[in-house]
Amino acid sequence: MTGGGSGAVRVKLTKRVIDAARCPAVGERVRFLRDTEIAGFSLRLTAGSRSFVFERRIHGPVRSLTVGTVGEITVEQARAKVLDMIAAIGRGEDPAEAKRAARVAWTFGQLEEAYRERYLSRLDAGTQVNEEGYLKNYVHEWTGRKVKAITRGDVAALHASIGQAHPFAANGVVKFLRKVFNLAEEWGQFSGVNPAKKITLFPEPSRERFLSAEELERFLGALAKEDDPALKAVFLILLLTGARRGEVLAMEWAHVDLVRGLWRLPTTKAGRAHLLPLPGPVRAAIAAVPRIEGNPFLFVGRWRRGHLAGVRTAWEGLLDRAKLDDVRLHDLRRTLGSWLAIEGASIALIGKVLGHSQLETTAIYARLNIEPQRIALEANAQKMLTAAGASDGKRVVAGSSARGRGVRRSGAQDGRRGK
Repeated sequence: MTGGGSGAVRVKLTKRVIDAARCPAVGERVRFLRDTEIAGFSLRLTAGSRSFVFERRIHGPVRSLTVGTVGEITVEQARAKVLDMIAAIGRGEDPAEAKRAARVAWTFGQLEEAYRERYLSRLDAGTQVNEEGYLKNYVHEWTGRKVKAITRGDVAALHASIGQAHPFAANGVVKFLRKVFNLAEEWGQFSGVNPAKKITLFPEPSRERFLSAEELERFLGALAKEDDPALKAVFLILLLTGARRGEVLAMEWAHVDLVRGLWRLPTTKAGRAHLLPLPGPVRAAIAAVPRIEGNPFLFVGRWRRGHLAGVRTAWEGLLDRAKLDDVRLHDLRRTLGSWLAIEGASIALIGKVLGHSQLETTAIYARLNIEPQRIALEANAQKMLTAAGASDGKRVVAGSSARGRGVRRSGAQDGRRGK
């Protein structure tokens, strides 16, 4: 062991040396045991603490980096970390800056907060409700994790666990995280490959589920027994206006005109404002909802703050009372479109009611109203069969029937001959 200036002693740092090292008393100056094997590697002794440090000139000034505390890491682990730092410096990197960046790097909770402040508030009400649900229900366990530490494996595992019961929601979470990590890169808090990319999504078969007349009767009967006027209004609005769940849950009194029977949606999923007429039963249901002073929303959230975030429990109870299976909230929107189609409403009108931006989105309802097709085909059949005269048309049909009977007779005769 050799001495040195400024309370420093040069010695090969080993476990035995470190265990024997004593901290200075309170008020005494800091002491160092400097390693004879690696220049700049030391054990720093202060009143009450012992830690490994590494000092090296990096891009000009001498930097002092804390490698770890005795007890948390061994001297062998500290020595390996120092060798990694020396290699990084040789590559032109700055370990001190890397440690500072890691210290100030955002957690997912900080990214979530920034996302809400900078981005989420600009989206339509329906999307806001959906994404708040993703944050609260599916990724809340990531709050304390560093954004840069989240891997594709983490996202894939989350997607698989959600998908066991809710494949549509699992896909939605992945698409949401893909967007969030893109924004994190834009804000300088993430770099590299987006961990939500290249995740194989679950199949999403198109649903054509809507309530039949008999099912609708049971549904409305169960809804009539709902005691909460707010919940009753939510489900009735979903059914009779075709609005999206998030749009309904985030309805504001300022956007509803009960006298004129209008609801103005400032921003829809299509990214534009939408004016929706309110049928009489909906207006009556809204009028029965109590207003909460200081809260702008029709359907208030927990503790009378914000708006209602979800109605899953109430929805499941309603389905149980109505004895309905395999019905989702979104099927109420599909039910409205289907009934409009069956009643002969044009695809353009249905699309306008449902706020579709693409005609193809509404095309599913064209298959549900087959009566116009039946009438057109019936009339056309008569025209085609009588094109050469009514008698010829009748003769074609009669001849076809006769030939059919003739074939059957011939077959029967052949059968007898074969006996």
